[in-house]
Amino acid sequence: MKVRGKVKHSALEGGLWLFEATDGSVYQLKGGGEDLLTDGVEATVEGNVDSAGFSIGMAGDILVVESYTVHS
Repeated sequence: MKVRGKVKHSALEGGLWLFEATDGSVYQLKGGGEDLLTDGVEATVEGNVDSAGFSIGMAGDILVVESYTVHS
């Protein structure tokens, strides 16, 4: 799956990274480098939703990052 959106940091449960897609979907990011995991960064992320996974944050489906492009 390939999705475009914006990265947001949440202080929930000690901190986690969310990805707000342009279609309104919200994912919790698993993976990615410092250039992606920065509050406010716009990017296109390619990866898979971990349907069997769960997190303590419960802030959305977990999107396992395989690759990404940061947009300036």
